[in-house]
Amino acid sequence: MRRHCTALWIVGLWALLAIPARADQLGALESILKRASVRLYDDRPVSGAQLKRIVKAGWNAATVDGTRPFEFVVIRDRGTLEQLAGATKFAKWMPGAPAAIAVVTRRDLSRHHVENGIQAVTNMYHAAQEQGLGTCFVGTAKRSEMKKILGLTGKRWKGRHLLTVLPIGHPKTGKEFKSPARVPLAETVFDGRFGQPTDALRGSRVIKSSTRKMADFLGGEQREVLQFSKTRVGKDRLRTALEMMRAAPSSKNRQPWRVVLVRDAATKQEIASAAKDPVLAQAPVVAVLATSLKPPPVRFGTQEQHDPHNNVKAGARLTRYFIRRHDPSFALANLRMGVESLGLGARVVMLNRPAQDVARTRLSTGRPIGLRNMHMLAAVGIGHVQKSQTRQTPRLPRNRVLWRK
Repeated sequence: MRRHCTALWIVGLWALLAIPARADQLGALESILKRASVRLYDDRPVSGAQLKRIVKAGWNAATVDGTRPFEFVVIRDRGTLEQLAGATKFAKWMPGAPAAIAVVTRRDLSRHHVENGIQAVTNMYHAAQEQGLGTCFVGTAKRSEMKKILGLTGKRWKGRHLLTVLPIGHPKTGKEFKSPARVPLAETVFDGRFGQPTDALRGSRVIKSSTRKMADFLGGEQREVLQFSKTRVGKDRLRTALEMMRAAPSSKNRQPWRVVLVRDAATKQEIASAAKDPVLAQAPVVAVLATSLKPPPVRFGTQEQHDPHNNVKAGARLTRYFIRRHDPSFALANLRMGVESLGLGARVVMLNRPAQDVARTRLSTGRPIGLRNMHMLAAVGIGHVQKSQTRQTPRLPRNRVLWRK
């Protein structure tokens, strides 16, 4: 009888510990597909430990060029948040958050400081979500005014770019937060050339679970692909990674990025040679990520539905703020995470001007797409890894984090 009771006690304890699952053990697939922007918060405070964890996750982001051009300003004063809200048209809800983190990037440390900053913000999104918190990217603001409010003026802050201010808080109860409807993959992903429907995903399905946890991406260890194997990438894995990219946030949820899947060896070699990255040519699939500089064929300049958060009525004209670098950088971060969470390797190469010109010529149908119509951002080599090396993220310096009352 005593053995029987002991066995029941052990089983009960195991069940108690297993349910619910720890937030920091969320699968990467689940975390990315369920991410949603949160604009309504309750009165529960956010602890300093929680904010430190979010900042550290941002610092640990896998940057596009190996640099870490980030600085963070932690804000916990309601008055400061109210002033910041006055400097942006679409974040009047910001004072409802108990805290916020400003992400500052340094032009002197990286020419890709904006893209790197977005990689950090992506990590911060998921670090907040792991802890039951929510946030929302604020992309349109009078940044010079915000910098004055935060005291980011003077010699020390010269050459800094205020990327965003991320409000942080517990999502308000009684409201279910869902990711908005997304543009179908068929409208953003093409095969070999822009506008050409892809058969690479035909008959594919989304894999229900990933091999890695989101916590793996928020730690201080990064893997760099040095050699791809010749093993073919399965359609299901490719489809799932692209669906994870599709879940990335974008301005007014317009998803202006376009992706061309390149499998032709000659085209891959030509782009890789122009980008001066021979490893890229080895990848079975290269996803070229571009930004449409013209709004997609929707009423981008008009508010389609009433926005209760900022009291913007349906039909109101909006200031055009089609952000060329922010939106595709979120897509790039999600694509990399998606590829790596499925046991594949991702080689991210930012395209220089010669590589952009080659990509425009080789990936266009007929006359090459003009520079004013499409910006070629990056090429992502996707495949099974033959050889790689692991890099440890350097420790976060104290002078990169500024705490405001």
